[in-house]
Amino acid sequence: MLFLAAGCYKYSARPVPSPELASSFHAGKARVTLRDGRSYRMEQVYVRSDSLRTDRPFNNSPAAVALADIDQLTIGEFSAGRTLRWTVIVGGTALLALIFYVMATDPS
Repeated sequence: MLFLAAGCYKYSARPVPSPELASSFHAGKARVTLRDGRSYRMEQVYVRSDSLRTDRPFNNSPAAVALADIDQLTIGEFSAGRTLRWTVIVGGTALLALIFYVMATDPS
């Protein structure tokens, strides 16, 4: 249940959006690597004029980054397959542990 609530994300590289596509680009999670080597994790990102922006800076990340300064952009997308796989693995392990515990403590 914890994994279902948290969800698993997979990150995939995307081309840096152009300012002309500003209205169509939105992402929930993004990892941004700048040309000088610094990298940031940003949430709820969108493009406005010539920069990638967020209204909720995370862990000292900037609220805006110039598109020209971005070397690599990876976008995080919810992965139902990974979430289901880890939920089954953790849930199955917990169920087996419970079964072994009941068998070990059963007096009969």
